[in-house]
Amino acid sequence: MREYPRITPILRQLVLSAPNGLPAKAVAGLLQRDYSTLLAELGERSGHKAGVELLLPIMGVTGSDLPLDVMAEARGGFFVRMPETEGEEHAVHRQCMEAVREFGELMQTVAKALEDGTITQEERRVIAEVGYRATTGILTLLRVVEANTQGSP
Repeated sequence: MREYPRITPILRQLVLSAPNGLPAKAVAGLLQRDYSTLLAELGERSGHKAGVELLLPIMGVTGSDLPLDVMAEARGGFFVRMPETEGEEHAVHRQCMEAVREFGELMQTVAKALEDGTITQEERRVIAEVGYRATTGILTLLRVVEANTQGSP
């Protein structure tokens, strides 16, 4: 089985040195955890182990997406943070998500075609089809941005 990076030590480091500057005890408090217990859960030698349920809360409290970056890279991908929007999802945000999804499908299609080291005519056709959809997604995004520009010539 393939060896993957360990996420728990990354979480421990985030708690101890939060990128947003929060002290470790404040991080534990916001997570509603006893400081010593939290460090034991994230420790290498302890019988206590952190559950996966702590992953997102630790990322949220510390302001870091590093675990997602590491996991995505280990799985051959990458993590893209989309801008947050107020209230109802904005058309630009929605189209950003669509363009990223389409581009991800293109990368998966190309990677699959290259598994055997060659690209067949059929694989080329499928890549072109998926690539055109990705291009359309990006062009649509540009049009949506243009249409949502307020007060600009």
